[in-house]
Amino acid sequence: MTNQQTAERRAWIRYPSKQEASCRLFGQARDEYLPVKIHDVSVTGIGLIVNSCFRSGAVLEVRVSNGPGSVSRPVLARVKQATAQPDGTWLLGCTLVSKLSDGDLQAFV
Repeated sequence: MTNQQTAERRAWIRYPSKQEASCRLFGQARDEYLPVKIHDVSVTGIGLIVNSCFRSGAVLEVRVSNGPGSVSRPVLARVKQATAQPDGTWLLGCTLVSKLSDGDLQAFV
């Protein structure tokens, strides 16, 4: 196996995104949604740029705004890793609890 094969084992294409979104810890209704930016997304995973670090294993409810007064259905994402960024934000690598449909994927791209 080459270094490139070990470095990239994703089965689905990741699409870059600059989409604005919001998230909160799943199951805690009193938590407010936090603003996030989507870094990239695939059918089974999502990269989020956030101002706060979330621990590995945390489940987030992520929503994308589809315009004024319109929000996408929430998707659940489990944090796999959190990487500090030079600007003080965090890049969260997450797996999605359920695969995205083509329509949902387009909303996140």
